[in-house]
Amino acid sequence: MKQYTLDPQALIGGVIAEDNDQQLVQLSLQRDNEIPVYETDAIVLLIVLNGSAQITTEKETIDTRGLQVVRLEPHEAHSIRALENHTNILVVKQLTHELVFSKKLRFGSCCL
Repeated sequence: MKQYTLDPQALIGGVIAEDNDQQLVQLSLQRDNEIPVYETDAIVLLIVLNGSAQITTEKETIDTRGLQVVRLEPHEAHSIRALENHTNILVVKQLTHELVFSKKLRFGSCCL
């Protein structure tokens, strides 16, 4: 088990932790800061911790507020723009998305 502490005063943010399967990134944005269009082969979760942000893909734009989560599919190009100061977003990039565990393990029936 590992524990990480986010720095709400961080300038822009950065990678918190990463391994072969997953990357955790903290974004600390001020109003109108924008992360330009970005695409990855990972499943991406954008967890807006506080503040608000606009997430834009080729197909749609979503305004998010604190405690909302946006899920992006692999290769779904997107940009992020802060709508207010002190917008903190935790980005979880799931770098591998093949089914690794059996259904028994996935639903909590371990070691049978």
